[in-house]
Amino acid sequence: MSTAQEILDSFIGINGFTINADTTEFRLETMTAILGIKPLDNHRAVCDGCGQIVVGIKDRKQRFYRDKPVFDWKVYLRVDRRRVNCPRCGVRSERFPFVDGRSRFTRRFELMVFNDIL
Repeated sequence: MSTAQEILDSFIGINGFTINADTTEFRLETMTAILGIKPLDNHRAVCDGCGQIVVGIKDRKQRFYRDKPVFDWKVYLRVDRRRVNCPRCGVRSERFPFVDGRSRFTRRFELMVFNDIL
């Protein structure tokens, strides 16, 4: 039988990341879910410039990414984006598998919008 954590993790469906219950909140008045996610312990940071796996972490900044709605709920992902000390590129943000570059929207949200306008 699956645990609640496993069900939530499969719900977001982002490899290498898990739901962080401490930073997740649900706002009933606006029907908004803010899902705190964090990388799994074995998930290494990847330089957004060159794609190299990087060990050195400079700092972290909290970011929000709009995700696909669930039923009538707006969904946002809250994640601490690490800035890495890349030997090739210098200080850069880490690359996330669910967003493109500096976008504030997940790929699946962008795809949903694209499909809605066609």
